[in-house]
Amino acid sequence: MTSSDQASSAWARFKRSGSLADRDQAIALEEQSVAEGAADDRRRAAGLSTLGMMLSEVGRRTEALPPTEEAVAVYRQLTADNPAAYQPDLARSLSNLGAFLSEVGRRTEALPPTEEAVAVYRHLTADNPAAYQPDLARSLSNLGAFLSEVGRRTEALTATEEAVEIRRQMAADNPAAYQPDLARSLSNLGAFLSEVGRRTEALPAPEEAVAVYRQLTADNPAAYQPDLARALSNLGAVLSEVGRRTEALTATEEAVEIRRRLAANNPTAYEPDLASALNNLGFQLSEVGRPTEALPPTEEAVAVYRQLTADNPAAYQPDLARSLSNLGVRLSEVGRPTQALTAIEEAVEIRRRLAANDPTAYEPDLASALNNLGIRLSEVGRPTEALTAIEEAVEIRRRLAANNPTAYEPDLASSLSNLASAYESAGDLDRAVPLYERTLADSARLLGEDHPHTLYARNNLASAYESAGDLERAVQLYERTLTDMVRVLGPDHPNTLTTRHNLANWRGKTGDTAGAAAAWAELLDDMARVLGPDHPNTLTTRHNLAYWRGKTGDTAGAAAAWAELLDDMARVLGPDHPNTLTTRHNLANWQGGTGKTAVHQSTDS
Repeated sequence: MTSSDQASSAWARFKRSGSLADRDQAIALEEQSVAEGAADDRRRAAGLSTLGMMLSEVGRRTEALPPTEEAVAVYRQLTADNPAAYQPDLARSLSNLGAFLSEVGRRTEALPPTEEAVAVYRHLTADNPAAYQPDLARSLSNLGAFLSEVGRRTEALTATEEAVEIRRQMAADNPAAYQPDLARSLSNLGAFLSEVGRRTEALPAPEEAVAVYRQLTADNPAAYQPDLARALSNLGAVLSEVGRRTEALTATEEAVEIRRRLAANNPTAYEPDLASALNNLGFQLSEVGRPTEALPPTEEAVAVYRQLTADNPAAYQPDLARSLSNLGVRLSEVGRPTQALTAIEEAVEIRRRLAANDPTAYEPDLASALNNLGIRLSEVGRPTEALTAIEEAVEIRRRLAANNPTAYEPDLASSLSNLASAYESAGDLDRAVPLYERTLADSARLLGEDHPHTLYARNNLASAYESAGDLERAVQLYERTLTDMVRVLGPDHPNTLTTRHNLANWRGKTGDTAGAAAAWAELLDDMARVLGPDHPNTLTTRHNLAYWRGKTGDTAGAAAAWAELLDDMARVLGPDHPNTLTTRHNLANWQGGTGKTAVHQSTDS
């Protein structure tokens, strides 16, 4: 038996049992096979390609690149001499090279070999569909993923839709062989539909993917648990975006559970996936109003990525930056703004360095981090620096949108909205209001009048009108937005509730204290039912209801409500959270008879 055959046997045992001894033996034997085949280009290329695949699969991603690059070079020479014999091998090695480049964070470099692989497989499929359609679908699926990574979202969706079409046809003819591939493409399809704003259409694809992987995992857990976890993670993200946050959390928790178990048995291969799932878990917990619980998984994700980055900076710095950005948000939510700022500053520093080396791949991430930096700086009372950060984000996204309007104009609109918010916070309503108006017009043009982002932009403009004292225009826009949100998102969507929050606030400002108190009471019932009694937005609604009860003359009821609320805020948010401190201050003033209290302001979407 040759070294290559022995390597294949050891690798098969590793895949069945997870034995690390078999894994290490397989890699060592494949390295030996490459050395033995030095004089035989065909044998050497095959060994190099297999070695790269093995190294990548066990998490040694940087080590996987050199043998794969060498395999491509050898197969390119062999193909030049004999295209019919070696084009399939060249295409396969090109596809692997693209995947491995992406894995180590070299996103832009991953595209050319993947595009070349697709072109070769198209040619081969035209001559022999039965033999090469599976390979074409795989390379299209990879191409979609890599296009998405560099912000070319519409092209990513097109490639993935073609992969799904091919794989659905193959799975219909041979379910046992091709259902796993179909499920993988469906999972990606859901993510990419969501990326281009087609959220309602996005949900069936990951739901179908999860159903397929559940059946496959029941029959073969070792082979399909990683895929099930990935599909659950994607499903959680899409469920969250359509407002089904409790279901999103359930899916994400299951993904974390699976990936934690996999990482315990094989840290090198599965810790990166675990860290990604932990990031998602923190986000989902935050969305359902459990900010204190959201912090530990986010901190754990940062810790895992720090260790991975220490061992392999090129591969994991982008993930570390993303998790630090998330950590900044989570820290802010629990009232630790200074630590939140430290986390996002580190994220910006990493992303600035990455963007300097590869602007095409990383400038979009830098702009996102700068947006977050502006928000965090504003929270700690540094408005001038906040404005500078957001203006830089706008400048980057303006440049990106000029080169690729389809991909980046929506992001530019988001940054302009943040810039308008910064102007509003600084009291510069003369600049804020026109910019909000432009943002709304851009969102309606790019995404449509009923797109959630357009509805959010309309809500923000109404808030700006309110801040400027134009209450008539504000209430007209709030009421129109509420009607459309109920129709598009549903009456229980969190953003629909936010608009009701703003309308209740407006009633109080017009002097209708009884109407405001009634609106807050009705909203509180729905907030508690939809978001839960401990969600921060529910607590804010309780605070504002107490305020307006006091304004109607029910001072004893207001004081009792604030006292009860203070205990719950300290329990949920912590005793030092700004909202807890505001409630304590208001309770003391009300009990002291001054009546000088602060209402918690409406939240812009």
